[in-house]
Amino acid sequence: SIAMLRHCFDIVKHAVHHVNPGQTPVICVDQPLFAKMKQLQWSMNTMYGEDKFVFLLSWSYYLAS
Repeated sequence: SIAMLRHCFDIVKHAVHHVNPGQTPVICVDQPLFAKMKQLQWSMNTMYGEDKFVFLLSWSYYLAS
């Protein structure tokens, strides 16, 4: 759900900034989650914009194609 994705973003953001202040969080996910996360990122650009999070498509997706 969208609420769970937002919670995930917030937890990852706080963890990364605790260990490396100022670093942009990078999250690697499979294709269905990647699509949902990008939709959320584009719709909530001020909170989760591309300058605040980087999403990578999982390497297993590339091996299957």
